[in-house]
Amino acid sequence: MCRKKYLALFSRRLFLMFRSMGWAFFVPLLVLNVLLPLAFWREYRKIGLDDEFRRHIQQTTSIFVPLFSGWWISFFLRNVIESNGGEAIYLGHQKRMLRDLLLIFSVYFLNVSLQYLVYILAFPELGMDYLKIIFPCIFIFSFVFFLGSRTKSIVFAMIMVFFYVLMDYLLASAHAVFPLYSSMPGADFPHQFLVQYLPLTASSCVLLGVGLKRKSKL
Repeated sequence: MCRKKYLALFSRRLFLMFRSMGWAFFVPLLVLNVLLPLAFWREYRKIGLDDEFRRHIQQTTSIFVPLFSGWWISFFLRNVIESNGGEAIYLGHQKRMLRDLLLIFSVYFLNVSLQYLVYILAFPELGMDYLKIIFPCIFIFSFVFFLGSRTKSIVFAMIMVFFYVLMDYLLASAHAVFPLYSSMPGADFPHQFLVQYLPLTASSCVLLGVGLKRKSKL
């Protein structure tokens, strides 16, 4: 009985957090769950299940999955930071705010994981790309939280995320360079992990820590 009550409260809280985002809640779902699969299906009908199609999926998801990883977080933080009296909800409870943000992020990544499962069934090689995409998504999550707490402007945070993903798209090469996250096919993963993903993870921890410290002073 207690477990059912907890699940009911948990579901209700999650529903209210997503409802507070309004129309913004549907944007990542529309792009990732509808538009991208339709684009992939159209590409599949043209070229079939060959390596070019796999690269198309890999390159497209490496742009849009990180790009939208901070979307729900941004609009939830906007309600908290930019609205009158919004921060009073979490005043003195910054860890609870982070917990709520992590919950929202977890739902996003669960949705992404279910889609990647379909892609991996078609191309098992994309399993490595799925693992790689986790690191920039966590970094962007931390980046949005940090900028939101420091600048109190979620619009600025979203603009910076856009330019970060754009910079990665334009500058990605076979040589992994921090803070970028992409590399050309065939790049050495152990080296890429050491010079890109490990620093991205460490930077995420630092950004979260500084963001929490900032919130505790409010």
